Amino acid sequence: MTKVIDSFTGDFEYLSNFSAHGFRETNGACWKTNEHFYQAAKTAHPEWRKKIYDARTPALARELGHLAPIIGKWDTRQLAVMMRGLIYKFSQHDVIREKLFSLDGYRLIEGNTWHDNFWGDCRCKKCEKITGLNNLGGMLMILIEFPNMLKEI
Repeated sequence: MTKVIDSFTGDFEYLSNFSAHGFRETNGACWKTNEHFYQAAKTAHPEWRKKIYDARTPALARELGHLAPIIGKWDTRQLAVMMRGLIYKFSQHDVIREKLFSLDGYRLIEGNTWHDNFWGDCRCKKCEKITGLNNLGGMLMILIEFPNMLKEI
């Protein structure tokens, strides 16, 4: 029987894109959270990128990312952008990297109630008959399986 973590809150909050584990990109840009990084990557519009970068909270960054003009072919880029952010985040924070690796053998599910069935699996009444794609949980399990992806950047 596989062990399951189905909520990225509490002891497992560090798995969330909202966790306060900022990072520096190789180009020198520093991000407060992976959510800020991901949402800003959706747009090429400099003013929107700055608004998202400066957002006080990851929730505000997400809200702004939903309002910003989206770059072309975003649907073909979004998975790669998310993985890049996760690699930055976990490669630059030893403590959470080791916590992540300690979850080897677990099934990680980004359980939520905000109807996100692309990155996670929503458990609300409205979505009860939908099986979420759980892309975020899947990417985290890939990082566990292939730890060399997290060599210090």
